[in-house]
Amino acid sequence: MPISGSVIDADNYNALSDAVITLTGPGGVRTTSPGAAGTFEFKRCPEGDYTIKVELDGYKTYEKAFRSPMSTQDIIDIVSIRLKNLKSRKRTRTVDYTRYDELMRSLSYSPAHAKLLLEEVNKTFTPEDEEYYAAYKYAGAALAKSDLIGSISCFETAIEARRRYFPFVTRFFYQLYPEKTANMDITNLATSYAQHGLLNSAIRLLEVNKDMARDPMSRATYLCSLGTFYNLNDEPEKAIEAVMPVAEILKSGQKLTENDSAWHKIYKVDKDDPKWLQKQQSKQKEAFEKTLKPIESNTENIMKVLAEWQYVYVLATAYFRQYDFEKALPYLVEYQNLNKEKDKLLGNTLKHTIAKTPVYLPDSVKQLIKESEEFRSLVESEFSESSAYVISLMKLGRKNEALQASIGFHDKAIYYHLNKEFGMSQQSYADLSDKLRTFSESKHFGKAVVNLEQRQNDDYVKLLCASGKFKEANEKILGDLRSKEQDLERYFISFSEGQRKEFMKDFNKSLHLYYSMLLSFADQDQARVLEVLNKSLQTKGLILDITRSQTSILQSVTDTLVIAQLARLKDYRDKQAAFTQQIQQAMTPALTDSINRYAVITDELQRKVNEKLGIATTLIQPVSWQKIQAVLKTNEALVEIVRIERENFMFDKPVPQYWAFVIKGGTSSPAALYLGEGDDFELRSLKRYQNLIRSQSDDNDSYNVYWKQISDAVGKSRVYLSSDGVYNMINPLTLRNPTTGKFLFEETDLVRISTGRDLLKKKLAALPITSVALLGNPDFLMNRKNSVNKIELKSFDLEEVASAGSGTRAGFSALPGTKQEVDVIAQLAGNKKVNIQRLEGPEATEAKVKQLKNPGVLHIATHGTFDNRKMVDSYLQSKLILAGAGDQDFFTLADYKQYEDGFLTAYEVTQLQLPKTQLVVLSACDTGLGEVQAGEGVFGLQRAFQLAGAKSVLGSLWKISDEATVNYMESFYNSYFGGATVQQAYNFAMTKTKAMFPHPYFWGAFVLNSEN
Repeated sequence: MPISGSVIDADNYNALSDAVITLTGPGGVRTTSPGAAGTFEFKRCPEGDYTIKVELDGYKTYEKAFRSPMSTQDIIDIVSIRLKNLKSRKRTRTVDYTRYDELMRSLSYSPAHAKLLLEEVNKTFTPEDEEYYAAYKYAGAALAKSDLIGSISCFETAIEARRRYFPFVTRFFYQLYPEKTANMDITNLATSYAQHGLLNSAIRLLEVNKDMARDPMSRATYLCSLGTFYNLNDEPEKAIEAVMPVAEILKSGQKLTENDSAWHKIYKVDKDDPKWLQKQQSKQKEAFEKTLKPIESNTENIMKVLAEWQYVYVLATAYFRQYDFEKALPYLVEYQNLNKEKDKLLGNTLKHTIAKTPVYLPDSVKQLIKESEEFRSLVESEFSESSAYVISLMKLGRKNEALQASIGFHDKAIYYHLNKEFGMSQQSYADLSDKLRTFSESKHFGKAVVNLEQRQNDDYVKLLCASGKFKEANEKILGDLRSKEQDLERYFISFSEGQRKEFMKDFNKSLHLYYSMLLSFADQDQARVLEVLNKSLQTKGLILDITRSQTSILQSVTDTLVIAQLARLKDYRDKQAAFTQQIQQAMTPALTDSINRYAVITDELQRKVNEKLGIATTLIQPVSWQKIQAVLKTNEALVEIVRIERENFMFDKPVPQYWAFVIKGGTSSPAALYLGEGDDFELRSLKRYQNLIRSQSDDNDSYNVYWKQISDAVGKSRVYLSSDGVYNMINPLTLRNPTTGKFLFEETDLVRISTGRDLLKKKLAALPITSVALLGNPDFLMNRKNSVNKIELKSFDLEEVASAGSGTRAGFSALPGTKQEVDVIAQLAGNKKVNIQRLEGPEATEAKVKQLKNPGVLHIATHGTFDNRKMVDSYLQSKLILAGAGDQDFFTLADYKQYEDGFLTAYEVTQLQLPKTQLVVLSACDTGLGEVQAGEGVFGLQRAFQLAGAKSVLGSLWKISDEATVNYMESFYNSYFGGATVQQAYNFAMTKTKAMFPHPYFWGAFVLNSEN
């Protein structure tokens, strides 16, 4: 049956068509807007409990709960919904504004000033007050660069106040434009994330709140902000895609600015108001008539130019970041022209405002306006930022045009740099610093000056390196690196793991500039190369270290608040996993929005949990190669692989370059080996290796490419290998030495470790194996909706997007070989009197796996899969496929409340209780794959089991042979249960399997990762 009614606004204050009516009930969440007469209808509403809510201008004006079929009173209520009056709420209590006004008039974008303002606001005002909201927004902006957590907290406080209390209690006029205000709040928070390198967080935040930007100008600004963040995140293709709708907005001819009537609402004088309020409103109206109304007709033109300027900037930057200078140049030319037009329009506006400023405005505000014009003029004439334009012209060989385009000091510095007139370039930077000093002490523009200095800092470092002034460059880069390391120490513990990845990606840009400088510096001072090694030993694998530490703390947490937050966090991540699995069948907007929304929620909640937990440790330890060498025996060597985005300091695209540092026990100094660079080393050679493995063909090249130099340096030593980049995607043990005809595992005892720092950890004695859990031969076609696969204690509700998709279907071939594999292992374990738990057929479910607690060995033999789409969270990309995953019956979002879906994601693995588990074996395809990040290894199933507590994890890099794997596992466990270490059993399994299946495709798929 339908549910219908109408909306009435007796005050005619708002356009009824702008109202949003939301109905929540058995059919999910549905929204509509009333027609011209205020009527609305929801069709096909089954019997059940409902809530109807009406929002207007972002303010909840009506809410009612009822049951269908409706009672007579419910029908009467809904047939005529009378909206609350949105007229501004006026202050009724006595408030002393003196100190607040004084602080606001002397605005200074400094953390100290922000704290003073917040202290005053928290004493005098409440979240219902406009002053409270404005102060927290200001403080968020002031703290953005110096205190990320403080900035986020301030913006979140302001956003929550607006969400709950808009329109605010004010002194004298109405609060308008709630959508624009909300959009600006979200953009400010996203910018705060972006300033600290958390660009994925900024992007998701904007995507989740995309519906806030509805009017044309807000929409254009929103899309351009999104495009800018994509560019900063090195995703220029997405940036271009994001801003394409802006072109349509500009072409449409629709008005970008708000309706003129809005001003009349602000300055309306109500006769019923107190005399003092009428007087104040009249005063504001007079000010408007003198200052803003004369330029109101020009506002649309300014908005249009600003929208075009933002749009063209994103496109120019996107092509420039792809080093496609031909495509970037036309947009850069247009950007220069629009920049001049924008500055002219804004300059005229400022001049008019100065000339017409009412006499009663404070002198401090008048002075601020004057200083703003002076600073704007200076920026226009001497701080002109056209470096991308100049670089593009120079790269295209158009030197004369580049010289003419070099207006500002920075532009000239870039021109002289690329023309190899290094002395002239350095002089231009010196002139720029002198001019910046003019405003560096300004309380209003000091922050802008800092931003200008930071924008040219990396370029200045490149100049120093290009001109051979490495000592000076080293000093400046180390200063920047120390600042970023301080941020890392300050924030890293409280970040979610996803945010840690983002931060390290940004941190690595500074790190790679430092490495590039050191490698070039080595031509003058060879010892500088080893500074690359020391810094890698200090920073590689930080995310894994800190996440492991916090995971171990969680095992014994007793704080009730943290326990409650962890329960909520699990529910949210479970939702995200469910949506991700569903989206593989149909990528609907509703599911995409839900994934993004819960990514934002989980990151924020994880941050709060981590802040509560904390860890008393110094993240960046003073590790040096000498400390590593001191623990190595004379027959041992550490091979530290470092992938570097190598700069040539001439504004060309950095080239991925690989170095191996070999530290041997008993030697005087490490060896630094340049291995290779570029696509040939990282892509084409890798593809050739993988193709020859899959086709079971001979490979006589890969050894020379990836290992020959290392082999010559390590000799007969036992090798501890700390991989990076492409070395995470190959198994070096499968490389065949063309000289001897032997594979590496036959010539070298190799142990994989996460980072060289692992060698400094206290070695842990292996616990005796008393229990083994074996999973194999899952019944993929089993109906998921049965008691074996039932979830206990899951409380989340997924009906919010119930209309988004019909369900998941999949089909997977049976794996009878895994039954044989489990039988063999069970027999070997039984011979050793080990307790055995078998999960097979319909028992091989997610629910059963999640009930396991600390088996000595966990062996999982099934299918594995890896989803390489970038939008999916790293720990939701890798999955083990268990019983019921191929069920042909629809599995809807509602089913997730009661049953598992058969896909055990890496995220779900991190929640398992395995702190006493010695070994996990993933006898499945592609379980060693995942998202590879420089300096951090692979984010996937193997890492997830390590985070769950497992000491050693065996996973595969490619699809494995069913028959060969049975033989491999029999050999492995025969050795392991016979008393060998995991490493010895691993080597033995390869040797025995190779005797029956000679090609490395059969015996080399598995890689072993151990904590210690």
